[in-house]
Amino acid sequence: MRNRYFSIFIGILLVQLFSGCRPDGKKENQAAASLTEGQDYSIRYAQGFKVSKFPGYKLVDIQDPAGESDVVYQYALLDRGHPASGIPQKYEIIEVLIRKVICMTSLQLSNFIKLDELNKVVGITSTRFLFNSQINEQLRQGTTSKIGIEGNFDSEVILALAPNIILVSPFKRGGYETIRNLDIPLISFLGYKETSPLGQAEWIQFTAMLLGIEEKANRQFEEIEKNIML
Repeated sequence: MRNRYFSIFIGILLVQLFSGCRPDGKKENQAAASLTEGQDYSIRYAQGFKVSKFPGYKLVDIQDPAGESDVVYQYALLDRGHPASGIPQKYEIIEVLIRKVICMTSLQLSNFIKLDELNKVVGITSTRFLFNSQINEQLRQGTTSKIGIEGNFDSEVILALAPNIILVSPFKRGGYETIRNLDIPLISFLGYKETSPLGQAEWIQFTAMLLGIEEKANRQFEEIEKNIML
């Protein structure tokens, strides 16, 4: 009888032991999956930004592609309505899809032109060399406004436009101090500092992430890549 109880006892211990290992194994598998998800976004040419993709959000690290500064700007592009759990605190949360944006440079604006998303641009700076017919028409109709020039931005106009974000070039003489306190996220856009044409062009991918149209940007970039490589 003792041997029978002892066998039952050992059997229960073995069941508990192996069943107790299962959750840990599951956690290890989940962790491995998370690492895979966090490393699967391919940026081939641009040196100024890296992207880690997770369910419901992307983590973007932006730094000077020319290596003249070691400052890293970190943003979490969070799908609108998705919980923000799991996002490291050092990342500034930006809800996407972006509906209204202010562009500070022609390079930033050119990505919206290529993606046919100029209707999202509600504010720009200088228009001296602006020849795009759609943006000029938006200026005439008042759906896009001039916000002033570098160092002399009109805070009241910017607030009235209510943009989701403002794209800035932090290493230029932008005079951004006047707009830092407007409670509007300033997103560093460093495409102009890329050291190769394809690296500069690949920033269209970052613009597309803000707008939620990555597939469209992939097609656009493939065309750009073919033309540059010819």
